[in-house]
Amino acid sequence: MASRKYPMPKRIVFLLLGGSLTDPEFLKNMWRIHRPQAVICANGGARHARDAGLKPTLIVGDMDSLPEEVRAHFRQEGIPEQVFPRVKDETDAVIACKQALALHPDEIWVFGAFGGRVDHMLANLSLLLMGEKNGVFVKLLDEAGEVFLVTREKFIEGKAGDTVSILALFEDAIGVTLEGFAYPLTKGEMKRDFPLGMSNRLGGERARIEVETGSLLVIKYFHSCGG
Repeated sequence: MASRKYPMPKRIVFLLLGGSLTDPEFLKNMWRIHRPQAVICANGGARHARDAGLKPTLIVGDMDSLPEEVRAHFRQEGIPEQVFPRVKDETDAVIACKQALALHPDEIWVFGAFGGRVDHMLANLSLLLMGEKNGVFVKLLDEAGEVFLVTREKFIEGKAGDTVSILALFEDAIGVTLEGFAYPLTKGEMKRDFPLGMSNRLGGERARIEVETGSLLVIKYFHSCGG
């Protein structure tokens, strides 16, 4: 009898930033379920690791938003640091993402990318493009949902009624097909100046997004949202 071949598990790196993440149990459960190959903290993101009881692989950044008590805690644990000057071209998030990419993962999951300053939140969207450039799927997520980029085809899983907003934020998208949604689309066009894809919903447990030219930013909530 021929042996059955099972798919190799995904190599996932968790990247923790200093933005909002209010429920440590959410991060702890994600770690427990997916068992990432590494946990990299950018600056104040180490707070989330400590609160969730996780042991970082590496802490990077200028350390300006990392409380000294948290830093001392991980020093006692022997966690390595890479300290950078405060005046620099790259954000701490970009530096941390480069470290994650160097591990050659299949996916990078970024926690703590939202909340606080709007400019930081928008800058963190560049991590999605960094991943795309390097052939690594990157998504930003918190307790409410996840944000990722679709440039060719992506299947989405969830529950019927889950809210999914699909936006041509970075560039116009041509040849857009949405299957398995409450509001489907076939070979359509989505433009940056018209948010056609706001507040769509999953029609079942699985849906498909296809893009022939351009890219789409997808915001998928883990529940149904009003509006």
